[in-house]
Amino acid sequence: MPAMENLFTIQNLIPHGYCLSWSPILLKLHIITDLLISLAYFSIPITLLYFLAKRKVFMARSLVGLFAAFIISCGLTHLMSLITIWYPIYWVAGLFKAITALLSVITAFLMVKIAPKVMALPLELMESQYQNIHILNNMHQGIILMDAHHKITYCNAASSQLTGYTLNELLGKSCTILQGTDSDPAQYAKIWAAMNNHEIFHGEILNYRKDGSVFWNELSMTPILNRLGVVTQFLCMQTDISERKHIESQLILSEQNFRDLTNSSPAMIWIANIDKKPAWFNASWLSFSGHDLEHELSHGWQNSMYTEDHGRCLEIFNSHFNQRLPFQIEYRMRSKEGECRWVDCNGVPRFNSEGTFKGYICYVNDITATKYSEVANDFFNSSHEMIYSTDLQGFIVEVNDRFLQVTGYNRDELLGRHIRIIKSGLHGNEFYVDMWNAVINTGFWCGEITNRTKNGEAYSVVSTITTIKDEMQNPIRYLAIASDISTVIEKRRQIEQLAYYDSLTGLPNRLLLKDRLAQAIARVGRLGNCLAIVFIDLDGFKLINDNFGHNTGDEFLIAISQLIKQTIRESDTVVRIGGDEFIVLLTDLENEQAADTPIEHLLKTCQTPIKINNLSLSVSASIGFTIYKDLSDIERVEVDVDELISQADKAMYVAKQSGKNCAHRFDGQVDDMSNTRTETLRNIEHGLKHDEFVLHYQPKIDLHSGELMGVEALIRWQHPTRGLLGPYAFLSLLDNHPLGIELGYWVLNSALIQIDTWRELGLNIAVSINIDARLLHQPDFLSKLQAALAVFPNHQPGYLEFEILETNALQDRAQSIKIIQACKDMGIKFSLDDFGTGFSSLTYLQQLPIDIVKIDRSFVGTLEKDSKDYLIVKNIIGLVNNIGYDTIAEGIETIEQGEILLTMGCKYGQGYYIAKPMPAADMPTWKANWQIPETWKNALEDSL
Repeated sequence: MPAMENLFTIQNLIPHGYCLSWSPILLKLHIITDLLISLAYFSIPITLLYFLAKRKVFMARSLVGLFAAFIISCGLTHLMSLITIWYPIYWVAGLFKAITALLSVITAFLMVKIAPKVMALPLELMESQYQNIHILNNMHQGIILMDAHHKITYCNAASSQLTGYTLNELLGKSCTILQGTDSDPAQYAKIWAAMNNHEIFHGEILNYRKDGSVFWNELSMTPILNRLGVVTQFLCMQTDISERKHIESQLILSEQNFRDLTNSSPAMIWIANIDKKPAWFNASWLSFSGHDLEHELSHGWQNSMYTEDHGRCLEIFNSHFNQRLPFQIEYRMRSKEGECRWVDCNGVPRFNSEGTFKGYICYVNDITATKYSEVANDFFNSSHEMIYSTDLQGFIVEVNDRFLQVTGYNRDELLGRHIRIIKSGLHGNEFYVDMWNAVINTGFWCGEITNRTKNGEAYSVVSTITTIKDEMQNPIRYLAIASDISTVIEKRRQIEQLAYYDSLTGLPNRLLLKDRLAQAIARVGRLGNCLAIVFIDLDGFKLINDNFGHNTGDEFLIAISQLIKQTIRESDTVVRIGGDEFIVLLTDLENEQAADTPIEHLLKTCQTPIKINNLSLSVSASIGFTIYKDLSDIERVEVDVDELISQADKAMYVAKQSGKNCAHRFDGQVDDMSNTRTETLRNIEHGLKHDEFVLHYQPKIDLHSGELMGVEALIRWQHPTRGLLGPYAFLSLLDNHPLGIELGYWVLNSALIQIDTWRELGLNIAVSINIDARLLHQPDFLSKLQAALAVFPNHQPGYLEFEILETNALQDRAQSIKIIQACKDMGIKFSLDDFGTGFSSLTYLQQLPIDIVKIDRSFVGTLEKDSKDYLIVKNIIGLVNNIGYDTIAEGIETIEQGEILLTMGCKYGQGYYIAKPMPAADMPTWKANWQIPETWKNALEDSL
């Protein structure tokens, strides 16, 4: 007990009691050891806290913090042991020991719980690392790992085999060890930029092996990021593509050799890939076309081809290409000088050594000379025209088969005989003298002549005799081409057939519909019944055309037209007006409701499946219709043919917009139309009094020279609220109305004023105006015309021209000819407008004292793509020119149409391609800037 008391008694004792009073050395040992242990304990938590500050996402963060607190308390316990040597504050030391004991117990408990997991962790990491290394070493692709500083930390066996370097030789090295003198600096700059920007890189680079040999390396480099998004490594994947690069270089060399070979060939050569697009044109082709390779590759082999040959050639090319078969095509190309050249194209499929299809190689040769020779020979021997040639004394040198067929002679009976052998005796000597004088003096004669066959039968021809000259321009023989009049008559009949009937389906067309509709309207007025105009548009027909071709589409139209025709009565009319649009005229209906049943049948008929070439094809129809019925005299409204067709057309569009496969009736009321017409007529009368009408002028040019030959005056209405209106908005309302006569005189006076105004400006421009038949046949027309001309004493003959409709000119023909001749005596020229839409006038054309014939725009507008219109226009121009009149084509909208018209012999033209109608003030500027296209000049030269 005394010892225990002394233990807690501090008088006369050093802090640790008796144990240290007798040993100064022991005291020093305690001081030094406790101090060192405290310092060591304090350094450990500082390191741990620094680690935690750097590793924000460390999983055992709380455990490390607890362990740091425990170490700090241990250090403080030893520090208190030093302090209590001199200062006996044992209660503070005891407090620190208690805290240390508590932290030690908690730390020990937690360490025991996580010990098994910690013990297993290195083994899992080692196993994972081993597996990753095993996978990388067994990959056939070279793998290199670099640290964030671009130093190599690993390479697999494939990489060592590829580069020749071992792992130990590459560790710590930069990938620049694989560079050499021929390495591309720009490519390596891209690699370093990708690494510095931590981006993925993929490319091809030239590397060097350890032994100095080179190889092409397809490198893919990917940055590897840790959980904090920091790049820690770069993964580089290597693939040896040296063999592929060698093959590519050999291929390039082979292609260059091939191109050198083709460029030395005089034939034009082009190559097509498997996608049918051109891949190469040789030097001969580029020299012919005048374009560079880039232009030809972007525009295709058909760029220099004539438009008319496109469809045929592409069809042959595509069909043979798809079957991998050789092909041969003859077509026309335009050279860089603008010449038309015939070429022969032979295409051969290309296959590689493995039999894989690679495209086509096509050899193109100029066969123009051969072609023209064949054409000339074919023309001479197979022409339907009679052709014969004589020497300068008139003895027959050669005749073609047609000449022998018509005359009845054989060749031996004619060769060497004088041409008078076919003389008919129906022409006097004066006729032949004038004919041969024209041939000798001008080198040309054209006219009608009657000859006799071998058996004495007379036949009439339109003959053209031309003088053939040698290189020195000396006459060497005469060439005559004669057309049998019977052929012209037959062509006239064909033209009439083409004019009134659809060439594809054989159905009546719009022109015939108007005639029959006018008759039906008159019958409604007599019988008091109804008629219906039914406008049919086939829904889905375009898909048939696009998917199965135009031939299938045409067959479908023929079949559906026959079904429609079978659906209606014989007294009704079905008309094809173009494309997939039809109009059905239902006549003699008892009432308005009588149209419902046949329209329902038409809807069902149009849905009927049609079999064509083992295909079952069907469409639906959008139908619009309007009813015309007889009304009382008070309610009756003048409705013309075009208005009824327009109403049905509008109703059809409503049906189409309503979802198709349905019918819709035009819902305009008759009294509404009457009110509208009356109001419009009042506005027209007001406009005439207040100068609301103006004339715009559309130029008419000489297609051969481009010179302005005159302008056509076209009326416009400057409406105060609706703006500038074209004639379609009001002229139809003036039919059979006195205002139409008044408006006609206004146009006449305005045109004369404009002619005089231009003359004062130094512009001599002829103006043509459209003259209605009713105005022309007014009793006082000639006197008023003479009075109007007298107002302008400086007016020159020929500067005012009247255009009369073909159909109007044929009404009261004798009176029309008398009035026209009286006008011509006043210096006024006449043109026959819209020629080709009546055709009955062909018989009487020579009787009309006109100056020029205008071909209707309905034929010119589709001239380049409609073979029917092409035939019509060609025959019209030929007939008119043979009679001696000039022709002018209206409605020229493309440069190609002008070229075609020139080749046909048309002299004049007008249309939107040349100029749109314009105010008079714009005419001088247009005249100064207008130039004829170069292609028209070329077309004219080709035709000559």
